[in-house]
Amino acid sequence: MCRATVENNVSSGESSIGAGLNKGILFLLATPYTIFCVIAYLWYRNSRKEYEKRLKIAGYIRSKMSPM
Repeated sequence: MCRATVENNVSSGESSIGAGLNKGILFLLATPYTIFCVIAYLWYRNSRKEYEKRLKIAGYIRSKMSPM
């Protein structure tokens, strides 16, 4: 149905509907990727902070357990 509408409009010389349809498709395609990238970045940032905390705690424990 969309294809028929676009073909009729293009044949009559109106190409703005086809361009709008293409932009809509790109928007619908980009949205899930954007959401995934944001979630992945937040996960990465959080895991780095947790890793740094573990290293700090491990260094503290090693310093207390080492013979003087």
